[in-house]
Amino acid sequence: LDASRWSQVGIEGTGQLTGALLAAPDAVVLLDEFEKAHPEAISDVLLSAFEDNGGFKDTKLDKYVPTSRATFIINTNVGSDIVLQQRERIQERSDKLTAKDPLVVQIDQQFQQLLKDLPSSINPFGRAEFRGRVDEWVMFYPYSQSQIGDVARLALQQRVLSYYLHSAPPSRRLAIGWDPRVINLLASKYGGTDGSEGFRPMLKGVDSMHDQ
Repeated sequence: LDASRWSQVGIEGTGQLTGALLAAPDAVVLLDEFEKAHPEAISDVLLSAFEDNGGFKDTKLDKYVPTSRATFIINTNVGSDIVLQQRERIQERSDKLTAKDPLVVQIDQQFQQLLKDLPSSINPFGRAEFRGRVDEWVMFYPYSQSQIGDVARLALQQRVLSYYLHSAPPSRRLAIGWDPRVINLLASKYGGTDGSEGFRPMLKGVDSMHDQ
């Protein structure tokens, strides 16, 4: 669900949530762009939902919707600047980083302090009551060069290989490969972005190469 749609209290996006949970109580619910949700919508809807035996009332359906069996995953860009500032150090050591690594500990401390400093009036993460109901925080770090190469291979497989295999007649066998230099080109050209767009530039680059 796009939490940024919850720009005001009582917005219909919450009805989308209750309908999904009534149909599948064990659902995994992903709330995207959570920092853009209206803080009052969070306090009215999700604070009670995140309790151990939580739930909330759907006023339109006049039903109480339990949430104790559901798993909520919150996705947010809050704190991404902290990670990006350490991007080069992370990529150099990404294969060896552990939870106790001084760099990881430093980033985690900066992130937790950032959450505490956020004004609760404009961002739901600024509320200590809400932060206390989050079971675990998971940071996403920039990929290493070898991981970027793996993504380039996946992009080629999905965007090029699958296209030709589906286009070939059923009676015809077709094998397609690519020079390793293509992987290196994609990784070096599109893997060095600042991270703000993820791997969208690489996928667009594969599409561009394919069109040519």
